[in-house]
Amino acid sequence: MGDAFLQLHPAVRRFHSPFGTHILRGEARRGEVRMQAPHSWAARQLARLLGSPLHAVNGTIRFRRD
Repeated sequence: MGDAFLQLHPAVRRFHSPFGTHILRGEARRGEVRMQAPHSWAARQLARLLGSPLHAVNGTIRFRRD
């Protein structure tokens, strides 16, 4: 992602750091996470494997990465 990574929300950057337990709760003022639908065939297959949404989502998504 290069420089675009620095433009991500701090919670998203923390989640993608390599160590520790992370919880992504969305924006504090709204408690909402926006996800775009996967566009490519490979992205849709990966979403299926990970149990991620296949369509755009606006709502609360909580998960842990250990």
